[in-house]
Amino acid sequence: MACAITGMTPAEKSAVADTWKTLAANKSGNGVALFLQLFSSHPNTFNYFKNFEGKSVDQIKDTADMRAHACAVMYAMGSLVESLDDPECMVGLVKKIARNHKGRDIGKSQFELLRGLYGSYLDKSLGGAATPAVKAAWDKFFDCFDNLVEKFQA
Repeated sequence: MACAITGMTPAEKSAVADTWKTLAANKSGNGVALFLQLFSSHPNTFNYFKNFEGKSVDQIKDTADMRAHACAVMYAMGSLVESLDDPECMVGLVKKIARNHKGRDIGKSQFELLRGLYGSYLDKSLGGAATPAVKAAWDKFFDCFDNLVEKFQA
């Protein structure tokens, strides 16, 4: 039966949690790869990062600032994944993320850009482990996240 809060079944939660273990093994590298894919697919998103102002993606991709932000995002994602079995906690975590990003005009539509490219990111990061079921589970995860962001930024 699907969770009333996340909409995810126990099997979907397990798929996300299991594949997260692989991604979390290299938070810095996988986080940087995610952001580089975001910047490549949606160049305008680079403008949301004031630390990178006046620089190109090539100039920042190997910097400590890029790695630090990538790690911070990956740790936050890890907290969300680890809270899948405590959805009320997950909601609280998303509330903090939503509020922290609102002042920078980063809302549901910007987070949906990550959701849109996450399947191909999983293909690159997980190879054959990125099955259609795994990608669908992550899509549900991001759907829940995006909708909660919208709720808390309203």
